[in-house]
Amino acid sequence: MEEFFHNRCILSPEEQTKISEATIAVVGAGGLGGYVLNGLARLGARHIKIIDSDVFVPSNLNRQLYAYKQTVGKSKAISAAEALNNIPGCVPQAVEEELREDNAERILTGVGIIFDCADNIQTKLLLEKHCLKKTIPLFHGGVDRTYGQAAFILHKPLLAGFLNRASATENAVILPQLVSALQLQLFVKYIKNNNLSDIICYIDAEAMELFRIENSDS
Repeated sequence: MEEFFHNRCILSPEEQTKISEATIAVVGAGGLGGYVLNGLARLGARHIKIIDSDVFVPSNLNRQLYAYKQTVGKSKAISAAEALNNIPGCVPQAVEEELREDNAERILTGVGIIFDCADNIQTKLLLEKHCLKKTIPLFHGGVDRTYGQAAFILHKPLLAGFLNRASATENAVILPQLVSALQLQLFVKYIKNNNLSDIICYIDAEAMELFRIENSDS
């Protein structure tokens, strides 16, 4: 498509087609999820399921892409879907449900790629469990003030080792953009190489440091 011509600086036409044909779920449409959703749609993703039971509140205005005065009090999933509808070819589906053990199978049926942009550890571990069981690529993201991580998980569990405390949700606008960019870059690397190893990328924005641990035992 002409709209995505400039993606050819990082994607071949065949890789662009793979993205357009992928069925993707993004769990969480807030700080991380908003930027991931925007990036996916502009990379040419068409079939995106947006899963979030929450509504925007005034405290979201400092960092969440689809939080505006006119969307406060409105569904995050629906607001994000309405925005993505303006990007050519994108056909988003809003799911206003909280992902739980008893509904994950139903909500995620037919999904081939999942982005973890949830704001709580329970959901993150549930997504990892589901993806490992179904052999679905999981692109995890987590943020905490000036620190965050992004991971690609496909072969073995990685999250329990560093999600060992309550989730912190105090964030400004900078870190969600940095971590979502890492998630999207891992996604592009996966599209270009289906044999991508499991990997965790850590970022310390205050120290301006980025490092990664690649699981060579996958």
